[in-house]
Amino acid sequence: MAFAVGSVQSQQFPQVYDRTGIAAPVELKRDGFDTLGRKWRPGEAPPPAATPAPAPAAPVQTWGNLVDISKTSPNMVALNEEYDTTLNVTANRDAADVEVHDVIPEGAELVSSDPKATVNGRNLSWKFNSMDAGQVNKIKVRYKAVKVGSLKSCAKVLALPRVCTVVVVGQPKLKITKTGPATAILNEDVSYTVTVSNTGNMVARNVVVTDVIPGGLSHSSGQKKVNWPVGDLAAQTSRSFSPLRRRASTATRPLPPPPMPARSKPKPAPRC
Repeated sequence: MAFAVGSVQSQQFPQVYDRTGIAAPVELKRDGFDTLGRKWRPGEAPPPAATPAPAPAAPVQTWGNLVDISKTSPNMVALNEEYDTTLNVTANRDAADVEVHDVIPEGAELVSSDPKATVNGRNLSWKFNSMDAGQVNKIKVRYKAVKVGSLKSCAKVLALPRVCTVVVVGQPKLKITKTGPATAILNEDVSYTVTVSNTGNMVARNVVVTDVIPGGLSHSSGQKKVNWPVGDLAAQTSRSFSPLRRRASTATRPLPPPPMPARSKPKPAPRC
């Protein structure tokens, strides 16, 4: 509803949108400002209604083809001239059973192709069992122009998605070394170092090192076998146990027997 200018104390405007995007009524007041703070004087057209800001466009997500194909040929050749057409097949993702199809143009004859095509009438085809992402296969076809006119042919590619998993079969390989003195003193402690290594390509689990106490030595625990739980030993790592105390109860290397005295030859009895 609108009132005549001069006798109006207030006037209702069409709906506008505030900063929140919600429709709100706007009312002109006597002081020449509307409820949104915009200047307005009698006799002028009402301030235009605000236009709501457009909502931001939703992001568009596009996916490329599984396999792309491009084709190049010369723009013009002479009659009876041979020319080459090149097909580039590019895998954007891992693909399987990739098939490329092309047609021998009307007015042209097939001379050769690399790789060699399967020919069925005027249809040419190539098949690749698999292609890895980023791989490019090039096909070169040579034709001979035998008719004046436009030689047109179109190629296409068909492929299936290919997904793969790789499982590595590993094997741990344990190696053990022991180092220590070659001789020992009776009733003295002897220090040994035992090192176990995993030279394989897989973790060795629940590894336990067992050392058998040799004769002539005794362990402080009194046991004839001593075990050290190693646990899991990663590939290409090692674990050492040092020192290993053993008490020599007897000489580890017996002394050599004393040399036997040399025998002298008996003197012959004097003759009478």
